[in-house]
Amino acid sequence: MRGGQRSQGFTLLELLVAVFISAVMLTLGYGALNQAAAHRDRLDTAQQSLTDLQRAVHLLTQDFAQMAPRPVRDELGRSMEPALQLDPRQSIGVSLTRGGQSLTLGSPRSRLIRVRYVLEGDQLLRLSSPILDRTSASPPWRRQVILQGVEALQIRALGHNRTLDQWSDTWPLAATGNSGTGVSSLRERPRAVELRLRTARYGEIRRVIELAG
Repeated sequence: MRGGQRSQGFTLLELLVAVFISAVMLTLGYGALNQAAAHRDRLDTAQQSLTDLQRAVHLLTQDFAQMAPRPVRDELGRSMEPALQLDPRQSIGVSLTRGGQSLTLGSPRSRLIRVRYVLEGDQLLRLSSPILDRTSASPPWRRQVILQGVEALQIRALGHNRTLDQWSDTWPLAATGNSGTGVSSLRERPRAVELRLRTARYGEIRRVIELAG
């Protein structure tokens, strides 16, 4: 026998140190992974929020840009609503008729729809109906939440002639002229529409949409 020869292997203390170091490394790695995952989730949420905002602004822009001069009859059949109706005092702040909706895929024809925008809490809703002159028996409006986190939606219209060459949050505008007072045509469209959309995340977004004709 060879006396005094050390046995090969690790001592208990060395094993404990190795386990401790491994545990520390695993903890640090797990924390880094958690932080990276949380950062990725925040980026995904921000990207989705921005995408939703861009989609909502695009839809608003398209609706107003393709506005059609077609008044509609109210559901009670008692009066006509103008092609564009703006009134911030009403629950339905904006209502309009728009075109550009294809009847069938690839069809050159188009049909008109009636669109409303409603702010419920912090949700901006778009209501649409392919039936223009609705009755109490008409199918319900199609409701679509197009954006959340909305604080306010302000819409103004710009008149045509010199006496109405001003921005107003109501439409149709009251006409003035040689005849005194009156109301602009139900088919009349403004020269332009200004949108101001204020959100909790991005602040205020402003768009000015020029209308043809």
